[in-house]
Amino acid sequence: MSGSSTAGKSGTPSGPGIVGPIFGRGAFMRIRMLAAAGVLVGIALTGTTVVPAHAVPTQPAAVTEAAAGWAMSIGGPIRSCAAASCGVVYQTSYGQDVYWDRSQVNSAGNRWYHVTSPATGWIYCGNISAPC
Repeated sequence: MSGSSTAGKSGTPSGPGIVGPIFGRGAFMRIRMLAAAGVLVGIALTGTTVVPAHAVPTQPAAVTEAAAGWAMSIGGPIRSCAAASCGVVYQTSYGQDVYWDRSQVNSAGNRWYHVTSPATGWIYCGNISAPC
């Protein structure tokens, strides 16, 4: 027979193809194995829940009262009452410490802290490092 043949001994094409030059032999098998491993890891991570050894049930934020103490301000105003419409008593600076003695949730559902230092009044929870 004359001419060039594209079939090898096993009857499969032996010329250049997409799989050979780009990925090499067995690349698709490695890719499939890695993909399967990734799926298994993802399933394992989504099904895992970490629970503390002594988990304590928590109450909603409106009911829970934290202990009074110092908090860091991010630069918000201290107001005369627990609402954004109240007048500004004092303007805090970023990083300034404020001391609060109690908190309350106003009619709009926002938590405000009553502060006594550096001025007496109310500061919105989003303006200090205490929890909302």
